[in-house]
Amino acid sequence: MRRLAPTALLLLALGALLLVGTAALGPSAAEPSLAAGSVGPTPPWTLGLHPSSALVTVLLDVGYLVGAIGVLLGWLAARRGEVLPRWAVPAGLAVAALAVLVPPLGSADHVNYAAYGRIAAGGGDPYVVAPIGWAGGHDPVTSAVEAPWTTTPSIYGPVATLVQPGVQPGRRRLAAAHRVGVRLVCLASWVAVCRLATSVLSGPARERAAWLWPLNPVLLGLLVVGAHVDLLAAALGLGAVVLCARRPLVAGVLLGAAVGVAHRRAARSRGAVRVVAQRFWTLARGGARGARRRAGARARPPVGRAARARPGSRGPAASCRSPPLAPPRRRAHRPPAERHRAHRRRGRDAARRPALRLARRPRAHPFPRPNPVCSPQTASGGGEAV
Repeated sequence: MRRLAPTALLLLALGALLLVGTAALGPSAAEPSLAAGSVGPTPPWTLGLHPSSALVTVLLDVGYLVGAIGVLLGWLAARRGEVLPRWAVPAGLAVAALAVLVPPLGSADHVNYAAYGRIAAGGGDPYVVAPIGWAGGHDPVTSAVEAPWTTTPSIYGPVATLVQPGVQPGRRRLAAAHRVGVRLVCLASWVAVCRLATSVLSGPARERAAWLWPLNPVLLGLLVVGAHVDLLAAALGLGAVVLCARRPLVAGVLLGAAVGVAHRRAARSRGAVRVVAQRFWTLARGGARGARRRAGARARPPVGRAARARPGSRGPAASCRSPPLAPPRRRAHRPPAERHRAHRRRGRDAARRPALRLARRPRAHPFPRPNPVCSPQTASGGGEAV
């Protein structure tokens, strides 16, 4: 049977090359003006070719289609038990690092990040001031925001608002924000999700996770090349899930931070993140107590006849084992009319029960049979009793 993994890796490499190469061609219809790079000593770097809209559309569509086919073949290869080469995952992370060196492509959200960070760094409130209202609309960063976000205040959570001032660009070069800011945050989140997913899984599940995340050019193009801050929320949320049983306090903090990345109401309400963290802490403590209880039950030494039985024998230890208990049966919720009919049915059954008992009781025969020993013929001496 032909192996699918080499073909899948080839298609994934081609899809990633098309997506990253399209971003490196230069300013186009899919690349906002604020993200325009140059051939200077600092990234982002572009070739400055100014491709047409038709060429960019074809390259992006082919890249995503080829990448999706590669992911599907890789999933099938993992289902068949094929093992990835050791260099596959590091190569996927290297491609993600290469995507940081080119301008963002396919989305203008990173321009909004830079504008809100500009407002916050200048002492304004991004939840009140719209980009078009900052500095009279003459700021080179806030004026580059595309409609309809020019008149919209920040829709992101407080954690994203804390990150955005650190990624806002300087005045000398507008693309400096993508050199050390949001692109590096996206890359760090991408690597963190890859590390968490591959560390808690093993065997075929780990192979499938490798095909679906670090080697997936579709997610790479949408999240890393597109520079979306939602990737940070994904990394924090996955870290909370991984640590909820071992470090419930840290998991609660990570979960609150994940909610605060993309949840605007978390900034308006002082107790939103605290409430979510408390609920997650309660669930995590319950899971940790259950794990400790199960571990203590496994570590408890056997006593009595179970301690004297040899391991592997069908002696007294086997007879001491109790069958597993069935889960408690829950009553299904029934409407009041159905409950009333059931109550009346039970009442009728209770009234009929004595009559049924009498009906089932054996009755005495109305004409008792004659006893052959004491029959009239025997008594008169006419014959011998049979």
